[in-house]
Amino acid sequence: MYDVAVMVEPSEEMAKLDNTSVNFHIAFVNPDFTAYQILFRAFFCIGSLLILCLYCTKVLCRLPTKL
Repeated sequence: MYDVAVMVEPSEEMAKLDNTSVNFHIAFVNPDFTAYQILFRAFFCIGSLLILCLYCTKVLCRLPTKL
């Protein structure tokens, strides 16, 4: 667990602002879960690219029909 303390000194520039906020988010993600997500997304990305290639080949590389 981390404890972060930030001190912001008031100034003239900050007094002119209507809304001022500072947000910090610290998160920990299991490395095994991260690796799973990367592999999962890579698998579907490659699959999508293969389907795109098949579709483009089918649509763009048609043999001309007899007129």
